[in-house]
Order: sequence, then C-alpha cells, then structure tokens
Amino acid sequence: MSDKRAFQGVWIPAELWLSRDLSLQEKVMLVEIRSLSVDAARGCYKSNKAFAEFFNLSASRVSEIISSLEKKGYLKIAQKRDGKRIVERNIFVQKGYSESRRGYSENAANPIRNPEGGYSENAEGSNTPKSNTVGDISTEHEPPVDPIESEFDQLWTDYPKRAGGNPRADALKAYRKQRKSHPFDEIHAGLLRYRRFCELTNKIETEYVQQAKTFFGPGKHWQGDFPLPTHGGSRENHRPNPKNAIRRIEEQAAAGFAAAEAREAAERPVATHDPTVRPQVGIPGR
Repeated sequence: MSDKRAFQGVWIPAELWLSRDLSLQEKVMLVEIRSLSVDAARGCYKSNKAFAEFFNLSASRVSEIISSLEKKGYLKIAQKRDGKRIVERNIFVQKGYSESRRGYSENAANPIRNPEGGYSENAEGSNTPKSNTVGDISTEHEPPVDPIESEFDQLWTDYPKRAGGNPRADALKAYRKQRKSHPFDEIHAGLLRYRRFCELTNKIETEYVQQAKTFFGPGKHWQGDFPLPTHGGSRENHRPNPKNAIRRIEEQAAAGFAAAEAREAAERPVATHDPTVRPQVGIPGR
C-alpha cells in the first residue's frame, strides 16, 4: 500500500507516552497506524509484512503487537472477503487520545523535516495533506462489521449452485431469523449434507436445487438427513436430464408404431385356400 500519511511528523501525546498499559513497540505501532489512517472509511490497511519492513521486525511479531492492541481496546480490525479469501484488512483506532495544540506552528521559520522528506504544511513543495494535527477517527465512519453476514458469506460460498433464481438478500433474511435459535455450526453442517446430496444426485446447477431462502426458512430444511442414493449405476443415470425425457418419448412412439403395424397385419385378408395358412386372430388395440 502507499505510505500516504495524514501528518507532517510524529507527535506522541503525554497520556500515550506515559501509559503503563502499553509497551514501547505498542505505542509507536499505534502512532504509525493512526498516521496512516488518512481515509476514515478504510482506516489503515497496511499489511503485517509492510509493518515488519518499516519497524525492522518479524511479521509474526507485528501480528502479536496488533493483536495485543486490539485486545486492549485500542484497535478494531475489520476484514473484507471475497468468499474465503481476505482481500483487505482494515485497522481502526478505537481509543481516542487528544493531541496537544502546542505542536509546531505551521508558519514556523524552521519547519521540522519528516524523515521521509516532507516539511511542515506551508513548506514549498509539500505534497502531503495540510494538517498539523490528526483528529480522532469517528466510529460513525467505520464500515459496520456484521458477524451474521460474515457467517452467511461462508454459507453462500458453500451453497450448491442453482439454475434459475436464488435471491441472496431473501436467503440472508431467512438465515438471520434462524440464527436467533440455532448456532452457525449446526446450520453449516446441514448445508454441507445437502450439498453432498446434490453432488451425488447431479442436481448441481439445475432447477432442482432448493432456493436458499427456502432452505434457511422456517421449514428448517437444513435439519434434514438427505440420505444418499444406495442403488448402483452411473451418477449420470441420476441426473434429471431433458435428453432422458426425449428418449422416453421416442421409445413410447416406437412402441405405438409397432402396435399399429401389428393391428394392420391382423386386419389384412388371409387366403384360406392355402392349407398352410391358419386363421389369424385379431390383436386387441392397446
């Protein structure tokens, strides 16, 4: 990520610097995360690897520091997912701390140089945001983290694909109601049983897959056993394929033509003067 910052230098407030609740590494990590929180909606999205390179620490040590700050209530972590894959981690400063207004004046004659090359706000050539203090990040700008929807993302990924409509919003609404009285693991286990059933009966990507809003609905279909087929044969024989229906129609038509020919043969006149020919018995129509 870009190291675009919302400041022109590092300022550590007295209450943070003198805090006995934080280690030195936690203090500077908190200041670093805060300085990178330019976008209040995204917070800081720098990776552990990038933090490790900046602080000359291991990535595992960075993870421990951030986890400790989260447990102590200084940070809040949110994750954006694409299915099971995490596409972005967002870190938000939770515990606000006031920053002294006695910092360097933006009109000071000798601005303090930023280690990365920046100067104070009015220095010529500055390309960083003009602010001599960093305001507290308001929680109203943080993207809401909905644990139920996060769970449902997993369920939606595992749900068997269906041909035809399968509205996600309706399914999520139904799932919310079920979660009031049933744990995620129970519902997820039922979904996996149903998915396995659909796979073995070749219902995947057909209209025979139940709509998710019904599956998660008041009927609690996810509680079903979904017994697997016990008869032998190829899996292809279990597929509700339109070609099978056409084949059955063709077979029925062929049988009808054969019956008609038999009736016509029975109705033809027979030469009775030939002693080798016996009287024909009419075959009743089917």
